[in-house]
Amino acid sequence: HILKVNDRRKSRGEVKVAHIMVSLQQDGKPNEKAEERIQDIYRKLQQGEDFESLAKQFSDDKSSAGKGGLLEPFSSGQLSSTEFEEQAFALKDVGAYSQPFKTQFGWHIVKLYEKNPVPTIEKLKPELESKVKRDSRSQLINESLIQDLKKKYQVTEDPKDLEYFKSIITRDYYKKSWQLPSNFNSEKPLVKIGDKQLSYGDF
Repeated sequence: HILKVNDRRKSRGEVKVAHIMVSLQQDGKPNEKAEERIQDIYRKLQQGEDFESLAKQFSDDKSSAGKGGLLEPFSSGQLSSTEFEEQAFALKDVGAYSQPFKTQFGWHIVKLYEKNPVPTIEKLKPELESKVKRDSRSQLINESLIQDLKKKYQVTEDPKDLEYFKSIITRDYYKKSWQLPSNFNSEKPLVKIGDKQLSYGDF
């Protein structure tokens, strides 16, 4: 890829909204009364009817209708509809709702529940560090480091020995009541680091 930056703006953080949607399709055919229906719902809102109740009753988005139209929190670029994001982030006050607007999915009315700014780097640091450690690329780097250290310190081992220890460890180990098997050979060589030999017993 080759990328060109056309514009920059500050991150808008994250919002949590609910919506009422009237689909553009009905029974596989264009819904010619979609706009009329959403305008009727909008009038009910202006007359004081409850947003969540209207969402449960009229919204065509069945995945959110049962929850009063509530959606998972999202930030810019996470949804497939730019218009939906613009309308959601344009709401200033919690509890405010938009006028009806159209996307490729249907007509919507959006209500704001939460608006959270971008967390400081201090708050994000533990989460970012955790994600980096879990990332497959980080694991590859760690594995490469381990292999380099084994070469540097001349570590000689047999994977079968590790499998043996896996086979004898039981849940009793975590209850501090675990005991070594009666046939455990504590003198058996386990791993060699340079000139130093460590035994099963050492482990």
